[in-house]
Amino acid sequence: IFFRCDMALLFKVLKYPTLLGGAFGASYLGYESYMADGYSVSKKPCSGKSVVVVGGGVAGVSSAYYLARQGYAVTLLDKDPDLGLGASSLNAGWHRTQSHAPLTSPGTVKSVIKSLGVSEGESVLLVWPSYFLRDPEWMRFGARFMGAVMSSAMRAFFSDYCLHLSKFSADLLVEVAKEEGLADVEWDREDNGWYHMILDNPAMAANLNAPAAMANKQGFPTTVYSLPETKEKLASTPYVGRMQGMAYEETPFIGDCQKWLRRLAEISSEKYGAKFVGNTSACSLKTSGGKVTGVDTVDGRHFPGDIVVLAAGAWTADIAATAGVSVPVIPAKGYSMEFSITEEQAKSVGPAPALFSNSGLAMTVFASEAGKRKKAPAPAPAPAPEAPAPEGAPPAPESAVAAAPAAEELKRIRFSTAAEFSPMSLPGRPAMANYLRRNAKEVIPSLAAEIDVQHVRMGARPQTPDDLPIVSGTKYPNLFINSGGCSYGWRWGPGMGAMLAHAVCGKCPATPTPMPAPAGMSLDRFSMGTYLGKVLGTSQ
Repeated sequence: IFFRCDMALLFKVLKYPTLLGGAFGASYLGYESYMADGYSVSKKPCSGKSVVVVGGGVAGVSSAYYLARQGYAVTLLDKDPDLGLGASSLNAGWHRTQSHAPLTSPGTVKSVIKSLGVSEGESVLLVWPSYFLRDPEWMRFGARFMGAVMSSAMRAFFSDYCLHLSKFSADLLVEVAKEEGLADVEWDREDNGWYHMILDNPAMAANLNAPAAMANKQGFPTTVYSLPETKEKLASTPYVGRMQGMAYEETPFIGDCQKWLRRLAEISSEKYGAKFVGNTSACSLKTSGGKVTGVDTVDGRHFPGDIVVLAAGAWTADIAATAGVSVPVIPAKGYSMEFSITEEQAKSVGPAPALFSNSGLAMTVFASEAGKRKKAPAPAPAPAPEAPAPEGAPPAPESAVAAAPAAEELKRIRFSTAAEFSPMSLPGRPAMANYLRRNAKEVIPSLAAEIDVQHVRMGARPQTPDDLPIVSGTKYPNLFINSGGCSYGWRWGPGMGAMLAHAVCGKCPATPTPMPAPAGMSLDRFSMGTYLGKVLGTSQ
């Protein structure tokens, strides 16, 4: 009798949550079924020569460049007055081919859970769970993200694919700079390597060895220093007392992504005829007869095109949705600041570029001061031949006027950190801006006065559920997506642009590293059946 009463009470307690859970699950599966067509990819070839590219970041400009090189009449639309003012201008500037730390990992889930127990601005992560419950597209993202987290086979595939894509993209970057005459000074390229700093946490320092061993095995020289070696090398830095470990990677280089894409845009315009239209916010797609006919803007203009490419980063999903196309990309907002420093100040901050893993703070020192672009030095004119002095004439006197001292060359330092998952409609969070300031000042207290007064900017990385970009066709034969570079947009941007051009016209530049398989970045990989098969290991 007691057992029956106890079970009856338990049923009463669980009855409504169970019914609600069942209704919720049925509704979700119904929505998945209803929206299944949004992930489909047309097998029909596209035709035409006019292309409208939406988005002026590294993915959009790279797409425009490679398409214009193939003879397409390209018009690129960007919401900002100048190119690359979003995430492309706020990233750390690193080009690290060998390392990929996927967000889709059990460690990320643990960090998210931990972040929910602290005040806003006390963690490098800021996640709003309510949006994953209120918005069905965010819910679909979350379900696929957790699927990738639970599948070690998927994560291994992603890491291998990302390494391949990184090599391919790095080859293209070098080739483009060589072919188009982009001098290193024009985009602040320097081969400085990269430093991984561990402060305060000895256990975290012990974890440096495994990735270093893997990097060395893959042919990327990496050194892990002992604690005495670390303290000796960093003796003059303000954070030496907090150091617990350091790794150094030899092959990474730095470069300013925004400066590079702006030069690429200039070349695309001057050499290949591409057009760039600023202050133009795309809001929707026009469709007719099973094709996209053009792009509408918020100010009422319409840009027709035979082919449309959406490369608008975190805004891509909203624009694509107006034509019934689902793009599983949500904003991972990051915070960044930069300002000019002197050569002496640059020496005092210690090795850079560097990542301080305890806070997720990235620090990079670029060769040019803030707000300025350097041009490639023009070849010096040949000196005019001097007239011979008359025989017996005294030597010409040296000039009594001393040369004016050259102005001091300034550098600039950039700090960036944080990953905030919230809709683009929400403004930046002051608490996260303060998180950046606080951690930057703790590392470099000598710059505290400058850090306190600098403007903190927010940019949105386009994050996918599986950490791989989306470079793909859609259910419309003439609509293409190039988005989802996650935290690696600068590293992958040239490769994504070249693969987008390949998706459109079937042509891709030859590089030492062959192009990765396009299927790895296809939109239809997110269809429920295909994705579930990958999670369960029943399909590749």
